[in-house]
Amino acid sequence: MPRFYFDWDESNELAIVDDIGLELPDLAAAKAEAAQALAEWSKNVVPRADRQELAITVRDGHGDPCLKTHLIFEAIVLQFPN
Repeated sequence: MPRFYFDWDESNELAIVDDIGLELPDLAAAKAEAAQALAEWSKNVVPRADRQELAITVRDGHGDPCLKTHLIFEAIVLQFPN
C-alpha cells in the first residue's frame, strides 16, 4: 500500500509536518482520512480571529503534495446590536 503524509496548517502557518505517514489503499482513502482528521481538529480549535483557516495537505510517498483539505471559519457581523 502507498504511504501518505498529512501536514497540518493553521491560518497559513505550518503547525505540524508529518514525517511518519499512514499506509492507505489509495488517494480516496487519504482524502477520507484527511477530511475526518480536519473535522476532529476543528472541534478543538477556538477561533482567534474573524477568519481562520485549518488545512491538511496530503503528500504522497515521494513527498509531493497530492491533496489539500481546508476548513474556513469566518465571522461576519451583519447588524450591530443596539
